[in-house]
Order: sequence, then structure tokens, then C-alpha cells
Amino acid sequence: MSWRPTLESVHASPWQAVLAITGGGSGAIAALLEIPGASATLLEARVPYAGAALDEWLGSPPDQAASADTALSMACAAWQRAAQLSPHEPALLGVSCSASLSSDRPKRGEHRIHVACQSVSHTALYSLTLEKGARDRRGEEAVASALVLHALARACDSKLEIAVPLVAGERVESEERTVDPALADVWTGRTPGVWSLAGGRLAREPQAPPRGLLSGSFDPLHAGHEALRAAAEEQLGGPVYFELTLRNADKPPLDYLRLERRRAQFTHAPVFVSRQATFAEKARYFAGVTFVVGVDTALRIVEPRFYDGGTRGVEAALTSLREAGARFLVAGRQTGSSFQTLANVPIPAGFDDVFVELPESEFRADVSSTELRGRSEDPGSA
Repeated sequence: MSWRPTLESVHASPWQAVLAITGGGSGAIAALLEIPGASATLLEARVPYAGAALDEWLGSPPDQAASADTALSMACAAWQRAAQLSPHEPALLGVSCSASLSSDRPKRGEHRIHVACQSVSHTALYSLTLEKGARDRRGEEAVASALVLHALARACDSKLEIAVPLVAGERVESEERTVDPALADVWTGRTPGVWSLAGGRLAREPQAPPRGLLSGSFDPLHAGHEALRAAAEEQLGGPVYFELTLRNADKPPLDYLRLERRRAQFTHAPVFVSRQATFAEKARYFAGVTFVVGVDTALRIVEPRFYDGGTRGVEAALTSLREAGARFLVAGRQTGSSFQTLANVPIPAGFDDVFVELPESEFRADVSSTELRGRSEDPGSA
């Protein structure tokens, strides 16, 4: 069946898109360009095929090149690029494909395709594991391209669909999420943040203002985070809440599928969903708050290479934080064979008052989200 009628309907829609393709599916770009009117839809197409190119597109190396998470992050980066190219258009899409297909060397792992679409309020993910040996490379590329165009047509609200050629036993798995407008406003930067309360209810403010904030990606939230929050509340003498940051500096924002999965973990304590990437930005919004951090984060806070101006940049940031009444409560952490504390942090002269130690006797939890993710991905782990 010809794709032409469907792609003509895509080009006739108000949607504009940036495509980012790696590992397979680049035929979707050619198919779009073959149909007159492509300039109405396609703002730009990128093929970050080399590892360095993909790292640059995402802002940092992904955990795995061909994965659902990588496809989701690529789509968010593509949406950001679309917003740069067409800033006044409301109907923008970031579309991505992250694939691992047949190559000139046998692969022990699965041949798989992950396609993601990101709009201002919606995330969609399509994943397909291919039957090994059922097709040659060209055949697998055709499937990847069809899945990209299928996802794009659905995102553009086309009444015509692209059929994905599957063999017996194959099935496209899909997952979608449309978020509350309050979260979309944070995602796009129209508002600095919103509180997520018990039951997932969104609010402008929590019932009581926070004395402290424990920020992180919480992938996943674990017992160590909970214990640290409890110890910080005891130390500060007031409520300590979580903060889930939608974006870090130089990285695409978190998509809505992962955002809602992480937000659902907070069943008993408020979490502030924010877009503020730096502590200086957070301090301007939460005057007088204490940020609860691990020693690894404290080390990055005073590391000159993370600042324009080096050492002077560090001092300027700490001065700004002090003027906002902010400070850091620093918990120790096991690093290699040693347990590091605030004593291991080279605090610039004159800024000792910005940092306070949470003693090891009050908190110690040798667990990390990275380790827990590694265990969950290891089929041999308990």
C-alpha cells in the first residue's frame, strides 16, 4: 500500500516536526521529502549516528544507544530544536528513532526499534522487537522507517495510518501520556514549577512551606532518599520536601512518560516539579531554604569547571546563594573504599557558612539510584 495519501495528510496538517534518527529508520526522512509539501512539516532532520554525535545531541552519553529511554530523550531534544526553529508555532513535534538492527557482524542482543514523539503536552512511545533472521538489513530498515512514519501520522492526527510490516510473533508495544496543563507549563518554562501533593493532585503551594528541599531525578526513589529526608527534618526542625527537576543543564527535559512514573512514587510527601536546573535559580524561588545534598553534589557545587569564570564563577554563585538566604545540608556518602563527608569538600575561603554537615551518626545509607537501576537491569540479580 502506498504511503503517499497518508503523508499528504501529514503535510496538510498544522504540525511541524524535527526528526532525529539513529541506528535505523532514516528512510522515513526520504519518504517525507518525496511527497510535495514536505517543507510545511519537516523543519529539520538529524542523523546522529556516531556515538559522539548522539552524545552531543543528548548533552551527555546515554546509558544505552538503542533503548526506549534514549528514544524519549532524543524526541525531547528534537522538540527543543523545533521550538528554536519555529518559536511561535504551537503545533510542534519532536520525533525520534533509536534502533539496533542487523549489521555486518552478528549481534547477540535483540534487534529492536524504539520510536518516540513529543509535543508540548503529550509523549508517545512505540517499541518493537524484530524476529531475528526474518529479514535482511534492508527489510529491517523498511520496518523502522514505517514505524517512524506511523508514529508521525498518529501525532499529526491523520485519519490515515501507515501500516508497519510485521511477521508472525511481532507486536508493536505502545505507551502514551497527556499531562495536566500545569505540568506542561513547567515543561515549557512558562512557570517555574508546581507542587505535586498526595494522590497526585497539583497545587501552587504545599500545606506548609518547606524548611528544606531534597532535589534529584529519583530514578528510582529509594529508602536512602526517605531516610535522608527524615534526618534532614530532624536537623532543620521543619518539613523537608522533595524536588523533581524536569531538566538538568545542557540536557533535554524529561518526557511525560518518565515524569509521571517518577511523580507517582511520592505518595506521602509533597514533591516540587520544577524546571530550574541550578541551585542559584532554585534559591531565587525558595528564599531562605536549605538544600539537602550528598557530598558528591557538594563537590560539584564548588568545582570551577562547571562555571563560566572558573573559581570566580564559583564564588559568584555562592554569593548569590548566600544573599538569597540559602545553604546546603551535606550528607556523607560511600565513594569507593572511603566514606566522604563535608570535610572532603574544598569550600572556597569565606563560604564555610553556606555549608552545614549532616553527621554520619544521624544519617548513612550506602545505596544509590544508579546501583538500583543496574540491579533491575541485570537478569541475574536478586
